[in-house]
Amino acid sequence: EWSRDLALNMVHSCEDNLKNIKARLGNTPNIINSITKLSDENKSLAKQIEELNREIAKTIVSNLIDTKQTLANYNLLILKGEYSSDIIKNIVSIIRNNYSNSILISGTTHSGKVSLSLAITDDIAQKGINASNEIKDVASMIKGGGGGQNFFATAGSKDKSGIESAIDKLIQNLKTKLN
Repeated sequence: EWSRDLALNMVHSCEDNLKNIKARLGNTPNIINSITKLSDENKSLAKQIEELNREIAKTIVSNLIDTKQTLANYNLLILKGEYSSDIIKNIVSIIRNNYSNSILISGTTHSGKVSLSLAITDDIAQKGINASNEIKDVASMIKGGGGGQNFFATAGSKDKSGIESAIDKLIQNLKTKLN
């Protein structure tokens, strides 16, 4: 049941919240305009980050191509280090859209999370190689689970101790299947 005191407490609480919001927004006279401006700035910054991620990915792909290895007459690209999933996805997109006969294996960390990924170009997928099955086969080596599509799959974990072994096992499995 509503009482006068309860209603007044709610009103005072709402007023306090509005004062705090206004203070966080620099004591602006128009809270709605300030929130709209912040939202627009946030969207603009997000677009800039996406573009920077694409540029970073282009540079990484260039370096990967320069240092590629060969696996059964295919380009083997191996990426290790600290990379976000957004960068990995951009790298996969660039490789799949611009190269053929290519395999990308990445063993990366980001914000305390470990990621093992396998991406293959369509010509390799058409030979019966399934990235999802290959990742699932080695995911336990990083104490994680994985899956995805036939051309791109990932496994995630918080334990990076098995990442090198998992990469080696992926390479061996692919070598056997592609020879």
